[in-house]
Amino acid sequence: MLKESYLDLIPVIRNDHSWITDDEGRVVISTKRKGFAHKMGFKDSGKMKQEELALDEYGSIVWRKINGQKSIRDIAEEIVKELGEEREFAKKRAAMFFKMLKMQGLILYMN
Repeated sequence: MLKESYLDLIPVIRNDHSWITDDEGRVVISTKRKGFAHKMGFKDSGKMKQEELALDEYGSIVWRKINGQKSIRDIAEEIVKELGEEREFAKKRAAMFFKMLKMQGLILYMN
């Protein structure tokens, strides 16, 4: 079950990731690979490889809406208007997407 308070969180893109929009309008996020050495606390020798994550159409639309001011609920409401998704489905889908972004270390929450 979706906790309504989760929808009030305000996502922020971490500043240690860069991103671009490709020729097809999809967001491609570039981040350093964080493997075993990172987890063990070893210092970055500058040899950490860049890793790219290409978002699908939905993910790209949502990613571009993250501005440090809109809550997950606000973004879901915009998705309802833009894509015509049913409100409850849009809230659940957005919450799941933001949980995945958080687990990947791509976003933080302001509150």
